Amino acid sequence: MSPLRDAFCAPHLQLPWRTPSWPYQEWVGHARAVWREDERLRPLRDLLAEGRYDVSDVLLPRPVGTPDVYEELDLLRATDPAFAREQAAACYPGMADGLSCGRI
Repeated sequence: MSPLRDAFCAPHLQLPWRTPSWPYQEWVGHARAVWREDERLRPLRDLLAEGRYDVSDVLLPRPVGTPDVYEELDLLRATDPAFAREQAAACYPGMADGLSCGRI
């Protein structure tokens, strides 16, 4: 159980090369329109670009089994910033900040 993981993975459903299952199709149609039109989402689009399959363990840590997203966010905030910057090159080459990789 991980509310943070669920929130991170939700945008993957609307990526153009994905075919979401029935419960998500209406939502995905709306999300794809927003995804294309809202420039505030550019950093997220860059993280989820086609061909980018590495996901930082700092952005997407292993679930700790809590239904409390605030508890998970507290754990993220406790991550050593030097470690996060050090791992940037592994998952997000060319981006300013990054993290240690896991495969999705």
